[in-house]
Amino acid sequence: TDSGTLTLGSPVSITSGGLDINDQGTFDMSSNDVTISTGTFNAASDVTYQNAGLINVSSGGNIDTNGNATTDAGTAVPELQVSDASTLQNDLSVSSLLDIDNALADGGNTITLSGDAELDADINGAGTLQATGSNKIEAESDVSVRAVTIDSDGTVQFATDDGQNPRTFTVNGTFTHTKGAVEIGDNDINISSQTYDYTAGTY
Repeated sequence: TDSGTLTLGSPVSITSGGLDINDQGTFDMSSNDVTISTGTFNAASDVTYQNAGLINVSSGGNIDTNGNATTDAGTAVPELQVSDASTLQNDLSVSSLLDIDNALADGGNTITLSGDAELDADINGAGTLQATGSNKIEAESDVSVRAVTIDSDGTVQFATDDGQNPRTFTVNGTFTHTKGAVEIGDNDINISSQTYDYTAGTY
């Protein structure tokens, strides 16, 4: 779509070419899901998302939202699932749920969360996972990321999907805490670089 509105009437599976949403477009998902089994997910930075559904990149392709770092509902990607190894081309914002089921190469970019994350695979590269809301970052296995920034107006909870099995969150780069509360529970945060940058916030 280009400067218009694309409205989904039912769940969609894209088997060729990927999904491309151009400048000033509106993507009305009508609470339907989109599975991209071939190709890439490409969206301009000023796309408006309505009536959120899940975008599932199962193709192992590129994910490019052209540097959209806005976390407001409607302008950030609502729900994104990575179910095959994929590569991020620019900064990415997710407003509701980021679900990483297969390794995501972050390309040195920043992933900004105003919603939750479910991690069952690593986020690799030189980028940063930044939590800005009242987030739950849930590990479904022991996982690692390059860097983490907690810049939250609420509480960021590091959680496990199985209360009987605490998880280890490994941060290979810098763990930065500028504001907000952090809850760890019985889980571990392993800062392997031993670089911890604290400005404000509570535990």
